[in-house]
Amino acid sequence: MASFLANPTILPPYISSEIALIKSLPNVNILSSTSSFLTIRIQTTPHRTLNATFTFPTGYPTAGVVASLDNTGVKGSLVVPPHLKKLLETQCADVLAKNPPSSTATLDAPGDKATSQVYLVAAHLSSFIGSNLFVPLWKELRNITSHLTSSNTDAFTATLKTNATTGRIAITLAEGDYKYNVSLRVDPLYPDVSPAQTDEDVVNRQALKMTVTSNLPEFLTNIVTGQANEVIRRCYDGVVPEAAVRLSNPVRVATNFTDVVQVTESMDVTSLKSMQRDVDTLKVVSQLKNVNNAKVVDGHRGKVFENTTKERQDARRNLKKLARSEMEADGETARLEEQKAREAAKVSQDGYVARMSEPQPCLSVTVMFLVDNFKNVRNEMCGVCHDKILNDDPTTYVKREKKAGESDEEKKSRRAWEKNHRDKMPVRVHCGHYYHTKCLDDYMTEPPFGRCCGVPGCDRPVYFTGYPDDKSILERNYSNRQARIREVEDAAMLF
Repeated sequence: MASFLANPTILPPYISSEIALIKSLPNVNILSSTSSFLTIRIQTTPHRTLNATFTFPTGYPTAGVVASLDNTGVKGSLVVPPHLKKLLETQCADVLAKNPPSSTATLDAPGDKATSQVYLVAAHLSSFIGSNLFVPLWKELRNITSHLTSSNTDAFTATLKTNATTGRIAITLAEGDYKYNVSLRVDPLYPDVSPAQTDEDVVNRQALKMTVTSNLPEFLTNIVTGQANEVIRRCYDGVVPEAAVRLSNPVRVATNFTDVVQVTESMDVTSLKSMQRDVDTLKVVSQLKNVNNAKVVDGHRGKVFENTTKERQDARRNLKKLARSEMEADGETARLEEQKAREAAKVSQDGYVARMSEPQPCLSVTVMFLVDNFKNVRNEMCGVCHDKILNDDPTTYVKREKKAGESDEEKKSRRAWEKNHRDKMPVRVHCGHYYHTKCLDDYMTEPPFGRCCGVPGCDRPVYFTGYPDDKSILERNYSNRQARIREVEDAAMLF
């Protein structure tokens, strides 16, 4: 926005004094000033900025000033959401109502902080924008509040506490005896991050700093929290939120692993034009072939060619030219499709097509990811045995420590618990579903190999780090195990 500042000497003393008072406020710049209006910009960060215009009516300053807000940023994008703008306009109206214009003020005499309506409104806006770290994520917080409210049931509860001054957000998720507490600290430059002050800041530069406590099994807590942190990191790198969730899966798939994904193709304008061109080409080919091959019945000579030799030669020549041009066009189409395929393959690996030039908001997508995953884990069924993936009692996952001087019975009980604990420990495969460790091991190492996920509705192949993705290797390992079992049985029959 271009600045226009009138010469202070030609402005009335009252307005000149108000401009001087406003300049003393932090993070406030004068954009334009005349004897009729004054426009200011309050900017703490690129994502916490607001423009305010004060119009001086006839009879000012004994007549009240008119204040209006503009929520567009430097690049024209909406920095302050409409609902926050409406809230600030209401607050400005309250400030003006509580501080009516002075009946003794005149344009010829300077004003002061106590009576200047312009200064009082500007001071309120400067304080709000400067101290409220939630301005750039106001819309996200509204979405989160709505999502948590709609998610609450008799079995599941979610609570949200916020502190706009410190930028702290505390969320508690609970279902049954399981709890997941997450504390988020918003960076003052959100969705960007503040400059690094220490070596640790260089490594852990994130727009949201997350701390989690939970009584879920440690593996599940680590995998859900780790993926949420990865979503935050990728959003800061410029990946759009939806792609950040997809690319944050901690289970990495082998390069030669083939995943079955249903693809729905849609006809765009280019495809329709190409189809119409093919239809037109086939019509031309049909016409040229008819010119070359068409025959008529002659009473003396029987069937003879309908067209002259020259016309048939021209038709054959045009057919060859058309065939060459179509081959060239098909070759160019194949080249473009191959290029698109390479770009798509690159996207599937690093998500660069989903990258934007600026850091992306990550609060809403991160919180919704945590809420949905916590609810899913509590209600998830094993893809093999179809029992609940988690016991109802979280204390069953607390490790039993070896006691000094424990009896043989205690040792036997502890080892039996450890084995059952390992077998029932939940793990997550690449498609996002959970299995008990022992169930997954049997599913991956017993025939038939290469099976799809056992969870109803999921047709994706099962992949988990540590198991070969090549079916021939799994078959060979199974054959070797069976051979060893037969050798042991044969050896046992000799004694």
